[in-house]
Amino acid sequence: MKAAKLVATMRDGSTKPLVLSTKANRWEQLLEVMEALPWVSIEGTDADNGVLGIVERDENHAWEDDEVSGDSMVDTVERLVKINMAAVAGAMQETRKMFADVLKAQSDVIASVVEAQGALSNTYQQAMRVQAANMAIPGGGEDDQVMKMMAMALMQKGGAMKPG
Repeated sequence: MKAAKLVATMRDGSTKPLVLSTKANRWEQLLEVMEALPWVSIEGTDADNGVLGIVERDENHAWEDDEVSGDSMVDTVERLVKINMAAVAGAMQETRKMFADVLKAQSDVIASVVEAQGALSNTYQQAMRVQAANMAIPGGGEDDQVMKMMAMALMQKGGAMKPG
């Protein structure tokens, strides 16, 4: 979850979306915009328009530009930053959980592949022992189609072993 947008409610009741830049000085830019607008509250919302937090302008705030206290605006921006940081912290926790789940799944897949290759290798080795025993029997070893098929299967899987 991340703060998708900021929406300011003006003195006249209208709303105005505030664009938060991606530049390093985005909070200073927001402060400049806020100082120029007659807003009464600002909502931080998520992508689904769920309200993450609301900052309201001090009731005894002077609306004339020459009487605006820079400190009160800085405090307001700091509250908006805290709302944004809380949303970002939640998103980072979710990302960490998803990353851990992905790593676990990848580990499980690799373990399964290694186990399958081991089983295939064991099957081939057993087939080789059967062929060796078959060749030791008089008249055996003429039909080694099974061994050829096993060797081809292993070569296709990249774990080719030479028939011995």
